[in-house]
Order: sequence, then structure tokens, then C-alpha cells
Amino acid sequence: MGFLGEGRLGYQLDRARCQGRTFAVADEALVRLNEWFNSYFPKPVLLHGDLWSGNIGFAGEGEPVMFGLAVYYGDREPELGIIEMFGGSYALQLRASIACLLAG
Repeated sequence: MGFLGEGRLGYQLDRARCQGRTFAVADEALVRLNEWFNSYFPKPVLLHGDLWSGNIGFAGEGEPVMFGLAVYYGDREPELGIIEMFGGSYALQLRASIACLLAG
């Protein structure tokens, strides 16, 4: 099952179960993780790692800048999740911009 299944999701499910929560299909989903991700090989991209509205500012002439010390190469999906959780108003603008780029 690997680290994602055992070390991340499995661990969180175990904690929730200790608090009395139940999940109808969680065990089956954990078993199928390998099947789902066998053909998933994302191209690593440069990620900010801590992208939220507090890490965005403007330089002297008004140029937008991003700052933070958590930069790394990896799958783009976690960055998008952080933006959704903590991005504030710019998350909607970013989502619209991504949709426009994908539409061509």
C-alpha cells in the first residue's frame, strides 16, 4: 500500500476510528490506492510550498512578488490544495485563470 496508504491516510483513519467514527468504503479505497496510482507519473514542477495570501506582495514599482522559504519540486496537486484552503480571494481568480489557460 505504501506510505500514502499506510503512513498518511491509514493513520488518519485509525485516529478517526479511535474517536468512534466509521467509514463504509475506506478500507477498500486504501487497498485500491496502488491500482489507482500505478499509472500516475506527474511531471515535477517548481512549487512554492506555502502559497497563501500572506506570502504575496508588491515591489517598489508595483510588480507582484511571492516570497517564502518552502520551495520544492513535486506534484502540482498539493499546491492547488493549499491555495484552495488558504488562498483567500485570489483562489477564485487563480482557478479562473487556470481554466482559461486550459481552454486554450
